[in-house]
Amino acid sequence: MAANKIFVFAAVTFLSACQNNKSIISVSYEDGGNLQEGDKVLLEGIAVGEVSKFHFVPKKVFIDLSMEQGVKIPLNSQFVVNKSLLGSTCIIIKPSHETAFISNMDTVMGVSYKEPVIDSVKQRKMQAGVQKIIQGLSEVLHAADTDSMSSVKESNKPF
Repeated sequence: MAANKIFVFAAVTFLSACQNNKSIISVSYEDGGNLQEGDKVLLEGIAVGEVSKFHFVPKKVFIDLSMEQGVKIPLNSQFVVNKSLLGSTCIIIKPSHETAFISNMDTVMGVSYKEPVIDSVKQRKMQAGVQKIIQGLSEVLHAADTDSMSSVKESNKPF
């Protein structure tokens, strides 16, 4: 019975890949982590695919990812379910340093974290944004301080 389920799962996945000329990678998770069809798959902060189908078997869920053609993902990369601080969910691929790549129709193990994960690209962008905000605030405060000093000098002039 279990062999029949795996065969059906493989057949459905294969047919899905043939229909849209995209490669399909199936990721196995213990928990789907609130993922939904259409959720983005990110590699180095760039959308390279989306969640396309769910296949439930006892104690696991296999999630098919419809990937853009030509995307190369090294073997042993981590497929992390990311629950963002704002409530949206996506899969972040943390690439390994392997020189061989995952192929169309491969099945890999996924990783689920309970806390939000911020990939390194987003983290750098956020840090740069915060630095710009701090610099802007500093300039505003400096300008306000300069204006205050001018007002004080003007009010101390004799009439």
